[in-house]
Amino acid sequence: MPALLEIRGLAVQYGIEDGEPVHAGRGIDLTVAPGEVTALVGESGAGKSTIALSTIGVLPPNARLTSGEVLFEGADLLSMKDEPLRRLLGNTIAMIWEDPGKRLDPMMRVGPQLEEAMVAHREMPSAEIRRQVIAELALMRLPDPEAIFDAHPHELADGMAIA
Repeated sequence: MPALLEIRGLAVQYGIEDGEPVHAGRGIDLTVAPGEVTALVGESGAGKSTIALSTIGVLPPNARLTSGEVLFEGADLLSMKDEPLRRLLGNTIAMIWEDPGKRLDPMMRVGPQLEEAMVAHREMPSAEIRRQVIAELALMRLPDPEAIFDAHPHELADGMAIA
């Protein structure tokens, strides 16, 4: 069975002011088969986030990929053009952050933040996007999805904000 995700020889450096670059990983290899669950585990600063960010091509400005390949279903993500990559990210590939509850903008209501992701990855009328977001909240078995849609993040229980 072909790999779903394959990382080969990944190496990343971070530029540091007035110092030598920091190597955040060298020669990282990882293969994930379809249906397989994989976790990156390690101490703080071990490079878990760097590997994940490299995989989806969103390293911070002071970081650079110095070598490696990232293949998803055989397609090279690192050489993919913006539009095909954007369609893939969010629809097929997504990252769940360590503390997703802190990723919600406290000044915005929950629903519009979730709608932003759908607008970026799906072509639908706005009324349909709202309906779809509420349906997704209901699929997570959250009580009163319409109220959650209209709530600010601080109005949710912690478990709701990370569901």
